Amino acid sequence: MKKIVPLGALFWAFLAQPGAAFTVNTAGSYVPEIGQFEILEYLSYSPYELKAINGQLFAANAEEPGYHFAEAWSSLEVGLGHGISTSLVVPFDVWRSFDGQGGATGLYDLTWTLARKLWDAEAHSGRVRLRVDLATGNADQGLGAGVPGLGFEHASEYALTSQLKGIVNLNYFYRLRRTMVDAQGGLVTDWPGQRIQFHTALEWGLNDSVALIVEQMASWQEAAHEGRRAQSESGSALVQLAPGVTWMLSPRVALQASVLIPVIRQGYQDAYRWSAVFGTVWDF
Repeated sequence: MKKIVPLGALFWAFLAQPGAAFTVNTAGSYVPEIGQFEILEYLSYSPYELKAINGQLFAANAEEPGYHFAEAWSSLEVGLGHGISTSLVVPFDVWRSFDGQGGATGLYDLTWTLARKLWDAEAHSGRVRLRVDLATGNADQGLGAGVPGLGFEHASEYALTSQLKGIVNLNYFYRLRRTMVDAQGGLVTDWPGQRIQFHTALEWGLNDSVALIVEQMASWQEAAHEGRRAQSESGSALVQLAPGVTWMLSPRVALQASVLIPVIRQGYQDAYRWSAVFGTVWDF
């Protein structure tokens, strides 16, 4: 069975410094100052029991049963000065089919990023980030894409009231083409297509320690190509809502939790009824 990483499985949450967002799945505009660094630890779990076929949901069948998918990942971001930072994300994946016949455990593709603060006013701020997905995982076991990928991410924050903040993300991802040898010994290429994400969030600070969050995550995946030809049963659109909470244990340590609920599915995709995310944030 081909394991498909859920859209939004890699969660870019940057927070826990004054003025930074408390959001879980939507990236804030925070960039560490020189000499500062941030460590993120996250765990997500999704039970894949459904398939979306041309926008219609079906239960997994005996020939291709559903599976459990879990991902733990760690991120270290370091401030380089002048509004620039760099980070390394190390994901660890676990997936098992419900019938016990398939599965894998191990490191997924590493991700390196370079962020730049664009503006930082009292009521709003923004940053951009270049992302490079490295083909370090084992693609044959479903633990990697097999080829490198590039991404461009934008995040901005807006103070709506003294307690309410809005966050907007616009992200673009592109994977290189993968060349393989088919059963007849010929070379074939495949390409997963481009992906675009548009995320929004509202963060309501109840007090200095607790913030409630409601996030909307929309993703569009272009149809996959094989041999330069688009595959008819591929490509998807997904919209999720995610209520969550952040609890600040101290000015430098926070706990987070969120539940992702798909509300719109179009196209073709392995599908889950819900997904849960738990995380910790450490700022130094």
